[in-house]
Formats: sequence, structure tokens, C-alpha cells
Amino acid sequence: MTAALPISSTPTLSTPAGLPSAILCQRLSNPSSEARAVRQAGLMLDLPVQMVGIDQLVDQPAFFKGMLASGALPVGSVEFLRTAMEVAGIREPEPMSYPPALRPFLGRWLQSMPVGRVQGTWFVKPTQTKLFTGFVWHASRDQMAAAESGIYGEHDAEQLRVLQALPPETPVWVAEPVHFLCEWRYYVLEHQVIGAARYDADGLDAAPEPDTHVLKAAIAAMQRKGRGECVQPTAYALDLGVLPNGQTVLVEANDAWALGLYGGGPAPRPYLTMLTARWSQLMRLGAADCEEARRAA
Repeated sequence: MTAALPISSTPTLSTPAGLPSAILCQRLSNPSSEARAVRQAGLMLDLPVQMVGIDQLVDQPAFFKGMLASGALPVGSVEFLRTAMEVAGIREPEPMSYPPALRPFLGRWLQSMPVGRVQGTWFVKPTQTKLFTGFVWHASRDQMAAAESGIYGEHDAEQLRVLQALPPETPVWVAEPVHFLCEWRYYVLEHQVIGAARYDADGLDAAPEPDTHVLKAAIAAMQRKGRGECVQPTAYALDLGVLPNGQTVLVEANDAWALGLYGGGPAPRPYLTMLTARWSQLMRLGAADCEEARRAA
């Protein structure tokens, strides 16, 4: 049975205004749903919205570093945000796909190992954020024959090509393959769910929703232990799935610094608030790192 879970539509932040001074939205020929939502929120809140290419961040680092230091929020792809972090002089957070605090919610075997040591059929996912997308890899089969047999769809075949180009010592997550009846993303800001969306395209419409008791327990575990670091992320997403036996388990967790927005998820303003909260936290941590380095010099 799925318990009703209240969703906060007016989250509060530790910063006074909780809003950026401006929005630096990645310039793309076909804007993403994330960009459209943030631009809409910016217009509603009368915030300056500037369309920016990665090349501009690279070519004008001093200008954009000043904007970021003054409270501007970058919104775009992982590559765009990584470039913004470099410009701002802050470190990219450690990946948080499977935080230690959430391992009890996995419901399946999981281990990190060098990609060159993987044997058998496993779900593989990079330990580095967005190096490739996770897929089921038939590692022990002749890869050319497997590809020609059609065992991999177009998407998985592309991920396989990326994986095969990696050095054998590259660490990857290796997990027991499982089938999910459905998969949902829960958007969490300061330990409150501000939105939820089902994102599996091929699941059954009648599939049960994830058990919200499990969701609440996972959020509580993150609140107590975080991701195994001294600073807990103020905003993140939990992807939960339901197994054929009815068990609700963690699919993965996602940091909010470059977080996909699925249809039915948070409205534009709460989504903007969530992105702002996490980016502001990273900027504060970056400033603390700089001060510590200055004192040590």
C-alpha cells in the first residue's frame, strides 16, 4: 500500500531570498525542458535570464566568474555546469549515485570495480558523473557478435562504444540486473519532497507506485548520514523503483547541480529554488576551500 505523501510547493531556504541574482541558461538550438522551466520561472520572478554558450564561459572567464560570485545561477548540461564550476573555481562534488547511507535500500548486489575486470552479465554504470549512461552489459560475450545479434538496442550500443573506449582500470559500478515495474523520481529540497514524476517510458500503467514509507526512510537516512561526507547536499533527487515482488528499492540518487526535470515533476519556481539552493551551497563550500588554502599558504 502506498501512503499519501505531502509535497511542499513552497520550500524554504537557508539563504534570505532563495533566488539567484541572474540565470545563465545554456544556449542550445533546441532548449531542454529544464531550460524552458527555469526561463519561465525567471520571467515570472523578473530575474535577468542570459543565454550563454560553453564557448562564452571559456572565452570570458573573468566576466562570468564575477557573475557567479555575485549570485548568478548556471543552468544546463553536465558539461555546461562543469565548465561553470571551473570558471567559478569550485570543485565538482563527488558522484552520489549510491551514497553509503542509501545502500540498505538497493535491494540488490552492487560493487565498484575496474571495467577491465567485469565478467558476465551485469548492469554497469560509471562512477564518474555522466561518463556514459548505465546499461546491461554482456561482458563475457564476443562484443562484435553481440552487437550484430541485436542484443543491444541503439541507445545501449552507443553506451557500449563509450565503455569499450575506456582504459581497463576505469572504475565502474557493477550491479545485479533487475526489472522495475515502474521508476519514479522524487525531488528533495532540505529533506522535503517538492515534486515527483514517473519517468520509465515502457512500464505498465497499472504498476504500483513506490512505497512512500521507503521514500521517507531514505530521506531520513540521507538527513542523518548524508552521502558519507561532512556536508550533506541541500538538494538532490531519489529515483525509486518497484520490483516484480512489490518491493520498493533505490534505483539511484542524483545531485541537484545538474538535475533532469521530468514531466509532472516540480513546477518551474520550486525547481529553480532547488537548483539555486544546491548551487549556492557549492559556491559557499568553494569559498571555504579557498579561505582554507589561503590560510595554509
